[in-house]
Amino acid sequence: MRRHHIVLGITGVGDRFHDNSVCLVVDGKVVFAASEERYTRVKHDASFPESAIKAALKFGEIKFKDVDIIATGWPRTSLVKVLLNENKIDLFLSGIHFVQNANLRAILDLVRLVGQGGLKPVSNELQKSKIVEVDHYLAHASSAYRTSGFEKCICVVWDGFGAKSDGLLASGGVFECIDGEINEVNVHPLNVSIGLFYEAVTNALGFTPAEGEGKTMGLACYGNYKRFLKRMEIFAPRFQEDRWVKSKHWPDTLVGVDLAYKPIFDSTYMGRELKRMAVESAKDTAAACQYIIERESVAYFKYLYQKYGHQNYALAGGVFLNVKVGKKIMELPFVKGYFVHPHAGDGGLAIGAALEVYTKHFPNGSLVCKMESSALGDEFLEPAIHKELKRYKKLIYFKPQNIAKYVASEIAQGKVVGWFQGRAEWGPRALGQRSVLADPRKIEIKERINNYLKKREWFMPFAASILDEYKTKLFENAVSTPFMTMAFDATPFGKKAIKAAIHIDNTGRPQTVRKETNPLYWKVIHEFYELTGVPAILNTSFNRHGLPIVNSPRDAIDHLLWGAIDELAIGSYVAKIK
Repeated sequence: MRRHHIVLGITGVGDRFHDNSVCLVVDGKVVFAASEERYTRVKHDASFPESAIKAALKFGEIKFKDVDIIATGWPRTSLVKVLLNENKIDLFLSGIHFVQNANLRAILDLVRLVGQGGLKPVSNELQKSKIVEVDHYLAHASSAYRTSGFEKCICVVWDGFGAKSDGLLASGGVFECIDGEINEVNVHPLNVSIGLFYEAVTNALGFTPAEGEGKTMGLACYGNYKRFLKRMEIFAPRFQEDRWVKSKHWPDTLVGVDLAYKPIFDSTYMGRELKRMAVESAKDTAAACQYIIERESVAYFKYLYQKYGHQNYALAGGVFLNVKVGKKIMELPFVKGYFVHPHAGDGGLAIGAALEVYTKHFPNGSLVCKMESSALGDEFLEPAIHKELKRYKKLIYFKPQNIAKYVASEIAQGKVVGWFQGRAEWGPRALGQRSVLADPRKIEIKERINNYLKKREWFMPFAASILDEYKTKLFENAVSTPFMTMAFDATPFGKKAIKAAIHIDNTGRPQTVRKETNPLYWKVIHEFYELTGVPAILNTSFNRHGLPIVNSPRDAIDHLLWGAIDELAIGSYVAKIK
């Protein structure tokens, strides 16, 4: 009997990595992937993913001792090591600039932070002999390229910062990917981090950095970028001719990444100036920031095309969760293929590290596949669902003859329905496994969902799940986007038909649904189309404000009992409160 080759991917081997996640690869196939937050119910949980590991091994019917390699996308490093290895002249000049523009409290707090060596991972009980550390940006690149379906492409990775194989920090990388081989062709230094710049502006706007960037993007559509453009540009990295140029204020962004350091950030020159802008006009501040990263991204991708000539692009890193940046890139005339990994942030390192290690250590050759579905997490069968429903005397539940038709009819009548089906999604987007569904024609439905479930800011848009075959009826030049990672301009019909899913700038971020990959969810949307003539439904993630997306039947039932939804379609059952 042939022995299986098993790799367990982990975002970070410690408890200081946001969105710590797990992936199980068996004989080159991803069989399970999930984030720790789904089990602990702590959003962006940074703790060591013990629960997710147990779930992965249980799903794969594997014992821990049978795992060949543990792959992680965060090599060991420390802030002290990083500082000692920076360009000494650049570090000295940056330090002088920081001291000149920061107050005494900020300087003392920063000294204490450096002394803590704040980036060193915490050790754990894993067998260290099995751990293979993968360059942070190579792991990101692998997650995108090896699931994109492209034989050849350029892969770009942008985020706040990450550790290279030598333990030093960078802010991005560019890789030429050909026939399963990934070759690094450029490294973006820490001091030109687009991600840190965007996080700093997010912080100044009063949102949580490394979480609230979507709010900055959403707010930007209401603003006038020209008002603060000149004042904002001095803080941003710039791409000029063939290189990135740092801002002299870049050290200020290092303390803008975490609310724990907010007193330091607010005392820096950048923090003070951004705060002044935000007080004058938050929407214009967001707009200037968004305009800059779109402009610099377009300039850089034009350069990449001129240098390498590739027309396919695979993307990863948190910056590419910004769909407005992606829209600008996709609209460039030379871009033919565009793919963003569905878990583009650091959670996705688990898959990238596992696939890269498998490719290098086992004989199956270089892995490249086309990811069709992100349903890679836990699944609960009917007996387990029924057992959980029976526990609650406040509920009534029944089996509709046609659950898809029933749910579509309820949505069309204005109901908000929780949808819990199949295996949980991998990544931050609900994609028809753990979703909340509603009527996209009714703008007032957004207020209902916000009041009882999301508590989002007034300017935040919702998204729609649409039948893939009708995508161009709703959105201009739309292509298939099964992971909700792209934005398009709405057609005149789309603006009218799905107004609750169209943003103020007449764009939308749809999920295209194909019958072959998610037949039951496709059937719900198709039934809604038969009833209303609209081939789409409003889809938002199934979680109350501040919580991760639901994972278990109990999580879903709790949301029903809290009044966050009107009904719950769970497996073959529909549940309501008596």
